[in-house]
Amino acid sequence: MRRIRTSRKLMVVGAAVVLGGAMLEVGTANASTPPQQFTGCLNQAAGQIFNVEIGTSPRKHCVGHQVQITWSQTGPTGPQGPVGPRGATGATGATGARGATGATGAKGDTGATGARGAVGATGPAGPTGPKGETGATGPAGPAGPQGPAGVNASAGTSCPSGDYVSGFDTAGKLLCTALPVAACPANSVLTFSATSAPTDTFEFWTGGEQTVTLAGHPGCSVTVARPLGIINNVPAGTGWAIVSKTGFTSAGSTVKNPNCGGALSSASVSGTYPVCSNASTALESGHSSDEFVVTAS
Repeated sequence: MRRIRTSRKLMVVGAAVVLGGAMLEVGTANASTPPQQFTGCLNQAAGQIFNVEIGTSPRKHCVGHQVQITWSQTGPTGPQGPVGPRGATGATGATGARGATGATGAKGDTGATGARGAVGATGPAGPTGPKGETGATGPAGPAGPQGPAGVNASAGTSCPSGDYVSGFDTAGKLLCTALPVAACPANSVLTFSATSAPTDTFEFWTGGEQTVTLAGHPGCSVTVARPLGIINNVPAGTGWAIVSKTGFTSAGSTVKNPNCGGALSSASVSGTYPVCSNASTALESGHSSDEFVVTAS
């Protein structure tokens, strides 16, 4: 082993270590507290360190192929090693014996229940008393004196047409109320008629309009057009037709066979046109007539 002296006269002796592939002689300090960092001159050709000193002060006597180096006695802290495997769980200890249960104290005696008193007997129901007599009606009081004669404020007055008297006001005048408008009854039947008018040669239906109002319902009426033309329908005339309705919303109609006044004349209906086969007045025994029946709702 080779000895290396420091500038502080520190004698070091140690084992050889490898640095950069060369042998390095490093001593250990004989002081009570080992140094932490060292500085020396490294001969790179020979792989040896000279002039080792404690600390990191710059070296001025490193010559030739020597290079100043610094190192730590302890070296840097290495990385933390991996966590070791978890040890096996120890066996569960045996359960201790359960202590004995203390004895239950004796239950006290229950006191005796007192005897229940006897229920008294129900007395009999008393008889229903007789109904009292109705008292006599008292005499009527005397009539009061007659008041003064009132003034007839409604004398000579009347309600408008279509209204009715519903009472009198404080002055004695009439109170009038309009008559309610009744709805037109369903399936109301209204009958219309037509009579022929003869000329020197033939009979004709005279045409024109006719309005019939339902009895008891002044707001319910139907207007129709009567047939117009020669009664034997040569040439063709116009037949019965509903023109308008008041109070009704729907209506249907039927044309009856005419009563023909001509001799040997037969009756029929063509569409809504009443027909008598003989329209001549030469053998006429009377006027011809017809009816048109309307059923309205």
